[in-house]
Amino acid sequence: MSLDDICLEIYLGELPPVGYHGHSEDEVYMRLDKLVKTAREVNTGIWAKGWNREQALIGAGYDPEIIQTIANHEYAKGVEYNGC
Repeated sequence: MSLDDICLEIYLGELPPVGYHGHSEDEVYMRLDKLVKTAREVNTGIWAKGWNREQALIGAGYDPEIIQTIANHEYAKGVEYNGC
């Protein structure tokens, strides 16, 4: 399990914040903070759109699918999304 996968599961509440599969707690939460910050930037348009965004994220060392998942959740929080 990659560090980003661990961070995503913690973010989504699917993995209890213990047992980091060989990663330190500090390492996990520093990376999680970067992922969330980047996802928020995605929502503001800083990272372009479509293929260009995907390539920019890959170039910066991020998994575009993980960033997009977090970005979607952050957006939903901002509009008080109720799941419907």
